[in-house]
Amino acid sequence: MIKRLEKWEHLKVLTYGPCFFADNLRPNPWVIALSRLWEKTYPNQVEFLIRGLGGVNSLWGLDNLQQKVINEQPDIIMMEWAINDAKNNGDGEVRGGVSLRQCENNLKILISRIQEKLPNCQIILWTTTPISTKGRDLNLDDYYAVNRKVANELGLLLIDLYPVFKTLKIEKNDEYWLCLSSDEGHLTRYGAKKIVIPFLLDRLNETTLG
Repeated sequence: MIKRLEKWEHLKVLTYGPCFFADNLRPNPWVIALSRLWEKTYPNQVEFLIRGLGGVNSLWGLDNLQQKVINEQPDIIMMEWAINDAKNNGDGEVRGGVSLRQCENNLKILISRIQEKLPNCQIILWTTTPISTKGRDLNLDDYYAVNRKVANELGLLLIDLYPVFKTLKIEKNDEYWLCLSSDEGHLTRYGAKKIVIPFLLDRLNETTLG
């Protein structure tokens, strides 16, 4: 991504997933911060499309992939679904949880469909915040491990934020609660600027240099 921006390419960057990649429940703090930063560094080169939806899981992602993603023809997709797949309420509905196996299968199907329809599109997988509602804190490690496994198997870039937040909670608890909401599932503007944007840029620069 950075190499392409430095070559003055214009990129369409699309976010797809639950709250961290959506803006229907609240303004998205990290996308806003990144778009403002890149507008200064790469003026008029990056268009951000927020196409996620708060509260939904990977079943919704599959159902809406054509309309929300494929039809938009993005150059970059940033995506994560495990956080809501890990819910322990309801199974098999778009606002409930899905099994660990289904989480992995759905993610692989999403990726294969994107690669089939948009062969030049770069897919970036993420892990994001901890969360302490609807039992997700009990098995979220296992669900986020799916993203790591799939990224490794398919050679995709991974923005693995989850361990950063876990370490911050142990080492700087007061700062941790400035970064996240009381349920630990939603990012604040402070958290976007203090944690997410520096980590994302470091990861992208590391990949470029590597």
